[in-house]
Amino acid sequence: MARQLSTSFSDLLLCLVASFVAWEWYKVDKIKASAGLSIQATAAFFGIFRFAMTYPEGGIIFKCHKFLSWLAAGAGVPLIAMEFCARYGSALLANKIAIFLLAVVVVAAFLPPKTKEVATQAASGFSMLVILTLSFVNKNYFGLGAGVTYVAAGLIFGSDGSLLGFPNVDWLHYALILGNYLFLRSF
Repeated sequence: MARQLSTSFSDLLLCLVASFVAWEWYKVDKIKASAGLSIQATAAFFGIFRFAMTYPEGGIIFKCHKFLSWLAAGAGVPLIAMEFCARYGSALLANKIAIFLLAVVVVAAFLPPKTKEVATQAASGFSMLVILTLSFVNKNYFGLGAGVTYVAAGLIFGSDGSLLGFPNVDWLHYALILGNYLFLRSF
């Protein structure tokens, strides 16, 4: 894989914004959400270097980025959803998300790659559904916008292909940046 400097740059911006939002949430005791975005920021941090390298495949940076990107989807999004549950007094939903999160993270080590991906998407998807539902019911338009942005980014862009001359992963990063800003405004 050749260098993708545009992706390295989009990862840099994602790292900065996710770190900022995580810090802002930490300061107001939104610890679960802060931890979720900290995972995303750390994944983006490794992505800065991965995509700036000429041959990253198989190296430690590559492996860390892949693992943390998976963890950001499989654990980061559920942690944000659990914070929404805490805000709106939905302990039952928070417990379901926590159980789902633990099951995916623990069992994923033993799953084949394709099944691991499906389990991660299920945990992330369920968490987004919770965020969207709680935001809609409680008229939290920033939370609703953030959830829609995250879902649309994953469905429209993903990480393969390109659009308008830029890799889809760049567009995904920029959409996540927008989603993170909306999440910040939602609390």
